[in-house]
Amino acid sequence: MRSTAALACRALPTARGLFLRGPGQTAPRLRASYVAIYTPRAPAPLAVPRLQHPPPARASVSSMASHKLELEVVDIHNPGQHNFILGHSHFIKTVEDLAEVMAGAGGGAKWGVAFCEASGDPQNEAMPGRKVRSDGNDAAMLELAKRNAMALGAGHTFVIFMDGIFPVAVLNAVKAVPEVCRVYCATANPVSVVVARLGEDRKGIMGVLDGLCPVDFETEGDKEKRKAFLRMIGYKR
Repeated sequence: MRSTAALACRALPTARGLFLRGPGQTAPRLRASYVAIYTPRAPAPLAVPRLQHPPPARASVSSMASHKLELEVVDIHNPGQHNFILGHSHFIKTVEDLAEVMAGAGGGAKWGVAFCEASGDPQNEAMPGRKVRSDGNDAAMLELAKRNAMALGAGHTFVIFMDGIFPVAVLNAVKAVPEVCRVYCATANPVSVVVARLGEDRKGIMGVLDGLCPVDFETEGDKEKRKAFLRMIGYKR
């Protein structure tokens, strides 16, 4: 015969053998054996392999010396204070396309274009590279463009010298040439160009110093003179 306590301690029908209800208990309790078995455990941490990175390469003294970056300042040769455009392009086709822009300006403008080719073999008879490519309709403007391009010596740099026309008349057309990457300046001011040199055969333009620094703010009288000047030269009505 079972005792009264044993009969009173019966398993719930919905989870037979898992939950028990004792005498006087209003809520079921888990069997101790099931508590030990079914208690959730934290998942074991994943074993992530450690990546072995190679130590950073150290440049030798000789390689560092061969890649020393030097800065120099090149003054644009422009004794006649002609207007010119200095810019950066990326293809040998630049010369012909810029020449077409200048020829399209019309009005009897004189101009010369020079472009520093940045690649190729100078000894290749079929197509020698690394030349100052040029075109123009005036010997003096062409000579100025070629001389300054060679003095700068920065790969893919172009120079356009002009007379009888202002850069503003062709600047947007120059920028729209597909090969043109950027324009550094368009001016007749004294210009100094900051050029970086890396080794014997690599140079690039870092920036330009265009003209002089301002010394004061314009007055109301200065504004009137500025407006009158623009109308005198035909750029305002």
